[in-house]
Amino acid sequence: PKSVISDSQPRTQIVITITKDNKVFLNDYQVSLDDIPSALKRITTRDPNVPVIIRGDKDIPYQYIIEVMDRVRLGGATEISLSVEQKR
Repeated sequence: PKSVISDSQPRTQIVITITKDNKVFLNDYQVSLDDIPSALKRITTRDPNVPVIIRGDKDIPYQYIIEVMDRVRLGGATEISLSVEQKR
């Protein structure tokens, strides 16, 4: 199976995208909420300061964003920021 994040390549940042229908993508791979911590731990054990950007539609419930952030923290990330997609 493909790895969500390659262990051999250092990343400058990790982007987590939440879609309108609450699907979660870690970089370009769809993951469940429960998969986020283990996927991130592979990176944060080597670089705990890797920035994680959480982005999503403005209509995503706040509570769901908090759930994603909690999973990101469980994965060892310390640099977490939010980005909201603007209407065009």
